[in-house]
Amino acid sequence: MRPNDRRRPRTSTTPIYDRSGKRSFAHSLAAVILVPLTLFLVVMIFGLPGLRFQYTYYGTKEYRQYVSCDYLTINGFIRITPPSGVNQCGLVRLFPAF
Repeated sequence: MRPNDRRRPRTSTTPIYDRSGKRSFAHSLAAVILVPLTLFLVVMIFGLPGLRFQYTYYGTKEYRQYVSCDYLTINGFIRITPPSGVNQCGLVRLFPAF
């Protein structure tokens, strides 16, 4: 800076702790597009997760025979009736997206 120059020096007061300041626009655009696209593809391939919310069974606690299970998903509640004699009501289950 010259002695007669009264302009303030250009400074940035925003701290940048990672290397995102040197990232190009193409990398940022790719990240914005690829993250939702990846989540969409995972849901389409594997399905939406559902959490077992309520169930009915007969038998003892050690040897449960489930009659019906209600799962809470993003789309709402889904009721599953497993085949007789088969323990198929897990805590988390994947359901088709559409």
